[in-house]
Amino acid sequence: MVQSSRIHMQLLENIVVEFYKAPLGQTTSPMPTTQPTVLRDRPILTRSQQLSLIQPFTVDDVLIEFKVIEDNKALRGDGFNA
Repeated sequence: MVQSSRIHMQLLENIVVEFYKAPLGQTTSPMPTTQPTVLRDRPILTRSQQLSLIQPFTVDDVLIEFKVIEDNKALRGDGFNA
């Protein structure tokens, strides 16, 4: 079981590294900053939404999400497509 978990972690690491390796060295325009009024007028998320963002997840959850990212999307301001 430990060996299987170790293999999954190595697989996950390889997927993440390969996903982000392609844009390295490319330049993009500066990202826009957050408007001060948005920060001042918080909270934006409800407590329920905040709690949903910190739910535990598994290696398999991450692998599933990486597999559904399409590579034909237009790049965002940070140069990544997802």
